Amino acid sequence: MIKIDIRSMSASHIIRDLAEAFDAKFEKICEEYTLHLPSTIGTGYITGIDTDGGLGVLLYDCTFNQETELSFSVNEVHPLKFLYVLEGSIEHHFQHEEKNLHKIEEYQTAIVACELKNGHVLTFRADKNTRIHSLEINRKTFSEKMGCDLRNLKGDLKTVFEDVGAKRTFYYRDHFSLELADLFKKMYDFGEVDYLRKIYLEGIAYQVLVKQIIFYLDSQKDENNSRLLRTSEVEQVRQAVDYIEEHIAETPGIEEIAKEVGLNANKLQHGFKMLFDSTINKFIHKTRLDIARNLLLHTDYNISEVAYSVGIKSKSYFSHIFKEYYKITPTEFQQKNKARRRNSNS
Repeated sequence: MIKIDIRSMSASHIIRDLAEAFDAKFEKICEEYTLHLPSTIGTGYITGIDTDGGLGVLLYDCTFNQETELSFSVNEVHPLKFLYVLEGSIEHHFQHEEKNLHKIEEYQTAIVACELKNGHVLTFRADKNTRIHSLEINRKTFSEKMGCDLRNLKGDLKTVFEDVGAKRTFYYRDHFSLELADLFKKMYDFGEVDYLRKIYLEGIAYQVLVKQIIFYLDSQKDENNSRLLRTSEVEQVRQAVDYIEEHIAETPGIEEIAKEVGLNANKLQHGFKMLFDSTINKFIHKTRLDIARNLLLHTDYNISEVAYSVGIKSKSYFSHIFKEYYKITPTEFQQKNKARRRNSNS
């Protein structure tokens, strides 16, 4: 195992410490500091940006040749860390609590704050590509800039932000939300360089922080009132799609679908909006018409049979919504398709 002792707190100085430890050079472009790992250490890069408001950003996208431990051990108030694992996994523990390991898996986030003179230790696995986004918040500077806004925070997170003297330890872990996943993708896809990149990354970092605070507050609600969707719950939304398609003739209701897949109705609605830009009812409506069109194309069902197969008992209503959506009546659609099939077989 490689053990690196980091005695800096700002993102830029952390990059410098790492460069010195790895006997490598870093580059600085418009206050963005980037270290490309030497081949003796691994592959990939670590980059850091500091802002004037006490918010720093560290991006890790690298593979270490050996298990690597980064120990942040400066004898001062450490930044409040918001860690997001986008690929791979890491282990975290507070410096004086080696036996109390926290494993942070892919698509998970952790909010960590240590007591004064008790640092953080992050351990990276060998030969595993790891991508981490870390927000580093100097609480004193950040509170001075954002104090009026922080007054509206509630609960443990308010206490953590206001703990500028680092009197308490705090640890929270959960899967991060789809909105955050989308922001991280935008961050990594942004291709500009120089000052545009710095401005963009700063803007995204503040958006991430806002979304994370909203997500944390949502996670403190009971399950029936929680609304925001975690990445771990995406599969349940996809199960809801399967359930709708399989039971389209029975016209399932939202509460029934939510219960079937194990989510509350609010969260399921939010998931459909995020994944399909649609409400559940609109999705059911579209699915019903798509299945009806497919039946008209590939079966000899009459119009009433097709309507009944997708949960519509009124032939006239079915004809109305079909024409409204496809700009042709189901009878005309079926006749044209039969004519094409006859011509292709002749």
